Amino acid sequence: MVAPIIGLTGGIGAGKSTVAGILTQLGARVIDADRIGHEAYRPGSEGFARVVEAAVLLEAGWRPLVDRVWAVSTRREHAVARILAARDLTREEVERRLDAQMSDAERRRHADLVIENDGSPAALRAAVEAAWRTLVS
Repeated sequence: MVAPIIGLTGGIGAGKSTVAGILTQLGARVIDADRIGHEAYRPGSEGFARVVEAAVLLEAGWRPLVDRVWAVSTRREHAVARILAARDLTREEVERRLDAQMSDAERRRHADLVIENDGSPAALRAAVEAAWRTLVS
């Protein structure tokens, strides 16, 4: 059986990287399109000269490229706290970035599955493991 292709999406600070890490541990092959994209348009590169906006799965219209869309979701206050802890940004910069993204409600409308990330790491792992088991069974 060919494994389905999952498009993993979510806003900044939602926990996409954590979910991708859990999926890797469960045996999924993960391609970090965000990292590849950042490399392709790093300052000074040809890509940077050609790109004004970074494309993401839903915003770029790439939904047809995947079999399922899984959206990682978290309350705004959790995203703000995570971003402030991980990046050298002010609260105002974080708020601007969140406001510039597709809304969580819009992501949910496109998702086949929403993974809530407002609880403990163990709760997130349990949700991802359950979704993975359903997918591969």
